[in-house]
Amino acid sequence: MKKYTNIKLLIIFAIIICGIFIGNKVNAASIGTVDSLEENKYPGFKEKIKMVQATYPNIKILYTGLDWNTVIYNETSAAHGRNLVSTDSSKEWICQHCKANGVLYDSGLYCASDEAVRYVMDPRNYLTPRDIFQFQKLNTPVGTTEKEIQTVLQYQNVTYLQNDSDAIKAFTKVATNNSLNAYHLITRIIQEQGRSGTSTLSSGLGYTGNGYTNYGYGYFNLFSIGATRKSSDPVYKIYLNALDRAAIEGWKTRALSISGGGKFVGNQYIDVGQNTLYLQKFAVYNTNGQLYWHQYMQNLFAAQNEASILYKCYQAT
Repeated sequence: MKKYTNIKLLIIFAIIICGIFIGNKVNAASIGTVDSLEENKYPGFKEKIKMVQATYPNIKILYTGLDWNTVIYNETSAAHGRNLVSTDSSKEWICQHCKANGVLYDSGLYCASDEAVRYVMDPRNYLTPRDIFQFQKLNTPVGTTEKEIQTVLQYQNVTYLQNDSDAIKAFTKVATNNSLNAYHLITRIIQEQGRSGTSTLSSGLGYTGNGYTNYGYGYFNLFSIGATRKSSDPVYKIYLNALDRAAIEGWKTRALSISGGGKFVGNQYIDVGQNTLYLQKFAVYNTNGQLYWHQYMQNLFAAQNEASILYKCYQAT
């Protein structure tokens, strides 16, 4: 992995495709322009941003006001397991302390190393026309027509949703009513459930295994809301908890899961300042002040992976 000199303050970028950034500021956070960026404080940023700005001109900069090393500490040593990588990752990506002690997290993943987190959190490594979509603002109603949504679902080969008229209408309604990027909602579901509709939370068949038969049958949770477990719980408890949440919410159809899950993403993340893929993965900005722990996913590469899918959604339309 390519290394850069540490920067004093963490700075994140937001592509403003539709409108100007509007939102509350917390602590020392502030918004700036690319031209005002001080190269001596943030080496290697301006030139890379200028290159991408030729394609996406409306770029603003979010200064979080946080110290870089403090951020890395809170994303690594302060809470092992906050960022995860697969067990077949190369040595430099894996936290050797957790590996030496045989500690696995979530569905059987290793904790990411300090070096890996530093690399992935550094925006300079992702200032390309595709990867920069992890910094795009998501609190604007983009792609909200039924035709656009169906086109994207077909282009992305989401076979179980592309002809589901109720699901398509649900995407349209929840994105419009909550000022959300519909492509983001589709992208999140692909990331969480894949494209075939055969996963435990997208099939409606419930969970079978470890003494259970079709537990949660008839319920859907496409956004994996509540899909967590205590460290002492067995791995499959992730699915049971997510199905329990779906039952509580009454998500008996995929359309209801899309409506409820999309609203949850909007209310709990996008509306409190975590309005980019990056900020949902790394909670370094939040108008409620709930930093670090309030992340949507543990996968270290989640923001980059979803950015790639989101980029293709725009290509489709």
